[in-house]
Amino acid sequence: MDIDYNKEEVREKFKDLFEHSLDLIYVNDLYGNFLDANELTLISLGYERKDIPNLTFTDLLDRDDLIKAFNTLKEVKKTGKQSAQREYKLKTKTGDYIFIETYSIPLKKNGKLYGILGIAKNITKRKKTAQKLKESAEMFKSLFREGPIPTYTWKKIGVDFVLIDFNNAADKITQGHVETFLGTNASEMYKDRPDILNDLYLCINEKTHITREMKYKYNFSKDERYLLVNYGYVGPDLIIVRTEDITERKKAEEKLKESELKYRDMINNLDVGFYQVTLDGTMINHNPAHNKILEYDQTESHIGKKVTDFWQFPEDRDDYLKQILKDGYAKNFICPSLTKEGKKVVIQLNSHLMLDKEGNPFGIEGTFIDITEKFNLEQDLRESEEKFRSIAEKSLLGICVIQDDLVKYINKQFADLIGYTVEEVRNWEPGWFANVIHPDDRSWVIEQAKKKQ
Repeated sequence: MDIDYNKEEVREKFKDLFEHSLDLIYVNDLYGNFLDANELTLISLGYERKDIPNLTFTDLLDRDDLIKAFNTLKEVKKTGKQSAQREYKLKTKTGDYIFIETYSIPLKKNGKLYGILGIAKNITKRKKTAQKLKESAEMFKSLFREGPIPTYTWKKIGVDFVLIDFNNAADKITQGHVETFLGTNASEMYKDRPDILNDLYLCINEKTHITREMKYKYNFSKDERYLLVNYGYVGPDLIIVRTEDITERKKAEEKLKESELKYRDMINNLDVGFYQVTLDGTMINHNPAHNKILEYDQTESHIGKKVTDFWQFPEDRDDYLKQILKDGYAKNFICPSLTKEGKKVVIQLNSHLMLDKEGNPFGIEGTFIDITEKFNLEQDLRESEEKFRSIAEKSLLGICVIQDDLVKYINKQFADLIGYTVEEVRNWEPGWFANVIHPDDRSWVIEQAKKKQ
């Protein structure tokens, strides 16, 4: 037999908790229905006190946490206590999430358990901080080994430097030869390149970061390449050297110079953003409108920067590049971007490949416009439709939407009411819905439906 929750009795017994605790205090029955909560709990979850009678575990918890919560209830029922604190992710009324760490106090009457008093700490900030630290650690761990740019680690031993490590990209670009140089002194490897030796010593002595563009010829190749070399000091005795091959960029720059004067005025006078980049995404040209849309000073140059610096999701460029290399162009490509101050905007790209005289692609050029307002309106519409669908699916009432004599939406409750499946109703021919209406009411219902369509 269920025991009614005596709010006054519980609040009097735990008065200090409900009135003064900085924790979230709540009461639920043995079936996962909420019975009471302090103000901090309601504020944290975005609910009002009148919402409590309608709140259950299923409103706040995902599947895994729901199972955990009911297992905890079982434990308390069986043992009379909770063996350890539990962590949960709770969905707020607005759709955001908070994290809590909670434990239970059994509520009994005449020796019979009838509810749980929960005491929870809001650990959202701690969880987010821990997640960021974890992501940061994982990022820096993989940055060296899996980074796309060839990277080498030099260690200062005595008055020389010794190569002690390299990443996968370095192994690939040297065709495996770099491994044979592990343990080699820099003075031996670069005896004919005093500029490189000077940079290593300058970096370690000044404990600084150095960037150089240089021509470099690998031992295994006859070709001379252009490299963008970054020397990074890592105390107390390491230098991380990143060598980005910018040969294609340099060649592209030389080719573009041939037509730069001819098109400069036209580009600068466009009222849409214009850009030219190498295939690897290095910016080689842009117009003032590019800066205006992304809220940079119109005189600021982005040449040499990676175009993904402006993208909210740099990983999306892989799909964009595949599409443009396949089709030769990309039309109306939606690209979530960032302004100089980090504001999120949405731009629409129209791009095509740039080809050399032999027809080989060496870069991409195109235009873009700011469609943030349009995109947000469409997003709001989709969210509104999703909210309606979510409410309708959870509703205890049957809901059916008819437009142009077609059933546009029906929830399971309505389908169950008329004895059909949702899929069957969705496949009805125009006007067929009238067949489920009693003949005595059919004319009136059809007339009302036409008025409201």
